[in-house]
Amino acid sequence: MGEAAEALWERTIESLKGELSSASFDTWIKGLKPICFEENKLIVAAPNDFSRDWVITRYKEQIENNLTTMVNAELIVVVDEDSAPSPSNPTTDKGTDYAEEAYLMLKYRSQKEQKKAIRLLKVLFDVE
Repeated sequence: MGEAAEALWERTIESLKGELSSASFDTWIKGLKPICFEENKLIVAAPNDFSRDWVITRYKEQIENNLTTMVNAELIVVVDEDSAPSPSNPTTDKGTDYAEEAYLMLKYRSQKEQKKAIRLLKVLFDVE
């Protein structure tokens, strides 16, 4: 795990502690682990699919807002299982999961989410 990811994640969870109930924080946020931070993306691992899905649907936007405030950049938080691969390798099953998440953002989300999805797909498939 990168030191930048760990430091940024520590600052983020400190901020979230004040915004969430202790039960919500302990159940959904505390178990997340930072994997890496590169190219304005913080990748965070969840312990299982259910946790990943819950965090994406209920906390992802809040986490991104906190990160954006701290580092003054728009970031994408990808929440995945502990065995998450590098997002630059879309040939793995997890890379497919990232692509699927980006597709769902494109199909069902706001214009802001659609722009994030396009950036994520460009990173996944190494396209400028």
